[in-house]
Amino acid sequence: RALHLHRRRAPVASNELGWLYLTPISEAINALCEASAFHELKPYVENGFESNGCAFQSLSAYIAKLQHHAPTLTPPAISAVHGDCHSRNLMIDASLASVKFVDLETLSYGDDYLTDYGLLIEDVALYRYLPRGQRPDCLTADEIIADSHSINYPFLPRGADSILFFERCLIEQIASFAHSVGDPNFKPRLWLAIVRNLIQLGARQLPVHSLDPQRRDESLKLTLVAYAEAVRLLDELTEHLRAPVRAPLPELPFAGERRAKVAGF
Repeated sequence: RALHLHRRRAPVASNELGWLYLTPISEAINALCEASAFHELKPYVENGFESNGCAFQSLSAYIAKLQHHAPTLTPPAISAVHGDCHSRNLMIDASLASVKFVDLETLSYGDDYLTDYGLLIEDVALYRYLPRGQRPDCLTADEIIADSHSINYPFLPRGADSILFFERCLIEQIASFAHSVGDPNFKPRLWLAIVRNLIQLGARQLPVHSLDPQRRDESLKLTLVAYAEAVRLLDELTEHLRAPVRAPLPELPFAGERRAKVAGF
């Protein structure tokens, strides 16, 4: 809270939604779809895809819908953020009473505070379960079945009540902070912040030209799962923005189980 209140000020740009969210997403996707990167992702982005029994639209379709709701998705203020707020950059003392940030070279003063929380949730609930993750029950490449128009994989996080508890507690704390600073639309932006971080997670796998075939296959499947989860959240977000009462956002972004997809109008 102290960090996110530091240098807090009203946005000055006329297109804050674009600068903070849509441009970083577009830049990361463009890099990922290059022929020298993960060209297998391009049909997913341009044509839509199926995942775990649900059909999803192209990325451009979701972006167009988001632009119609810029007032809701534009943060009321920007402030200092850590910029790389994943679990390895948080140090907890032996008494579990004090938490400190490390690796402060990513600190910046012009972002939405929710981007820190979006990365932390993505890291704890999804990234650490992906191939090459740090958990003993992380996915293997063999569990991720993908072709040119579909991808299927176990729901994440799996077998982890502690992760669900962490998400729930963290969102409660975010809600408390948002209320204290007059930010009623924090939850839709939290979904969008997680989307941004998921797509940038794929871009962090680049470059791939030096990877051996097995390592590239793992990185590709990690990227495809991250993209599929990002689009799942975009689908929930855009349906919610169109009909907030009819399609409320779920309690948690990652629930470890299949969620019913709200049918569009």
